[in-house]
Amino acid sequence: MELFEETLPATVFGIEKYLGSGLIKGIGPKFTKKIVQEFGKDTLEIIETDPDRLNTVPGIGRTRVERIKQSWQEQKEIKNIMLFLQGHDVSTSHATKIYKT
Repeated sequence: MELFEETLPATVFGIEKYLGSGLIKGIGPKFTKKIVQEFGKDTLEIIETDPDRLNTVPGIGRTRVERIKQSWQEQKEIKNIMLFLQGHDVSTSHATKIYKT
C-alpha cells in the first residue's frame, strides 16, 4: 500500500511561485503578490477553505474571486501533481511542461 501526503509550499516564496505559475485562472503575477502580501503563509489554506476572504485584497472583486474559486477546484488534481514534482526538486516551469505534455 502506498501512502501519499500532500505537501503545500511552506514559504511565501514557494507560494508566490506556485500561484504565479498561471495554473489558477484569475491569479497572475500582479495579484499573486497582492494576495500573498495580504495572507502570507496562510494564502493557500485561505484559497482552499475560505476563498471569499480574497475580496479583502485591494483590486480583487467578486467576479475574480468566483473565477479563482472555480479554477482552484478544477486544478486540484493538477495542483497535486505540481506539488509532487516540486517536492522532488522539479522547477515550476518544468512541472508545468510535464503536466501539459
